[in-house]
Amino acid sequence: MTILFGLILALGLTNATISIELVGSFVILFLLFCFISSANYILNDISDKKFDELHPKKKDRIIVANKVNEKVAIGIMLALWIGSMIISFLFFNLLITIALFSFIVSAFL
Repeated sequence: MTILFGLILALGLTNATISIELVGSFVILFLLFCFISSANYILNDISDKKFDELHPKKKDRIIVANKVNEKVAIGIMLALWIGSMIISFLFFNLLITIALFSFIVSAFL
């Protein structure tokens, strides 16, 4: 939703018109944001595994319940992060890539 709000605000503050390129860029950014969010959630599940095992609802999550090997989860997490950075760098400018990277860094804070 934050990205959608930013898009609407940017359109309102500029003379830009909605084009197929703009919509395509929005879709790609939205997907990259989803990929990075998913990777961040994987990191959170791995980091909190010992605590989540004691929680009545969280103990059934696939990483906590060992339904997915932790090494596989780490591989998926890294693939999502690295893939998102590569796609961002190929489709957008460095500023957007840095902004997305800051979202990755926030997972460690």
